[in-house]
Amino acid sequence: MEIHDTLNLLSSNDEHSRTISFEKLAGILSQIDLKYDEKDYFKIWKALFFHLWMTDKMINQENVASDISQILLDFHETSNSFLFFDTFLQTIDREYKVIDAYRIDKFLLLTRKMIYQSFKLLANNDWEGAYCKPFFDIITKSVLTKSQNVTDTPHNISFVFHIIDIYLPELLQVGRSSITCSKALKMLTPFFHIMSIEKSRQIIDRINLNIFEYIMTQSEVEQKLCQEAEGEINLDLPYFHNKHSKKEFRADNTYIFINYDEIAKILYQHGSDKKCPPKNRKIIYDLTQKFEKLARGEYPLIEEYKVQNSLKRAHKKSAFLKLITSDESGINKKRQKLSKNKKIKT
Repeated sequence: MEIHDTLNLLSSNDEHSRTISFEKLAGILSQIDLKYDEKDYFKIWKALFFHLWMTDKMINQENVASDISQILLDFHETSNSFLFFDTFLQTIDREYKVIDAYRIDKFLLLTRKMIYQSFKLLANNDWEGAYCKPFFDIITKSVLTKSQNVTDTPHNISFVFHIIDIYLPELLQVGRSSITCSKALKMLTPFFHIMSIEKSRQIIDRINLNIFEYIMTQSEVEQKLCQEAEGEINLDLPYFHNKHSKKEFRADNTYIFINYDEIAKILYQHGSDKKCPPKNRKIIYDLTQKFEKLARGEYPLIEEYKVQNSLKRAHKKSAFLKLITSDESGINKKRQKLSKNKKIKT
């Protein structure tokens, strides 16, 4: 009865009631002898969904999203943490279509924070395989297109895209000071698998762009290219750095070390699997060649880089010309005004 009343009050119109109810729920979920099943967590997430739904003002939304995601680390059993994470992704996937344009940002923010805290959970357990496997299973299930059975409801493609887009940026944030070279490679496991069996070209292209090509654009090779072209490096995020040696290298807050050769080998293994569809195989082999180039210190996206640079230069030139034109226009107007004043005086 206590948790039922608490969940009901989470969607109250009164902010104070919602806050008190959330604190009670957080306390219940942090108990040592917690025994909830999947149905219970779906009920909890329905209440938390409307708790965030009712929250106005950006600063309040960010605080509520942070508080909700923190629960993931407060469980005494990691099995409960993963069940909490899994039912969250299923809930947002199901409800995504009813979230309007004015509320979507706070739910995308919550998703980002939940992914971040999931990586924190793995980091707290030294990225061990026993903890990574259930996480990989959840990510794979959430991204991979469901079977074509009539009873299956397809994933919301926009939500799937968001999971793919934020995966590596959040991994970089969490892993920047703790993850080793081999474990960083292990974190790509779900996407190696999905690339080899996924039927949706949209999802394959998104993984290609924002997982595998993202590594290339965040590599030390690309940074060197930027430094030579622009004379500076953006260190807001750590970057990937190649390591050929079998010796383990731990991230140093600037680089997450990863073996590009190994990425190429694993991609090739998945692409050469007989079950891999021909269209997928072609994309995977293309990525294999790109990572082999990257391992040799060559930037495989050089043509795209040149296009982006030329667009940047064109944009700067256009902005400069607009500035000059506006300055000249302002000067001409001042001259015309002075000329009119002189005629009036005479």
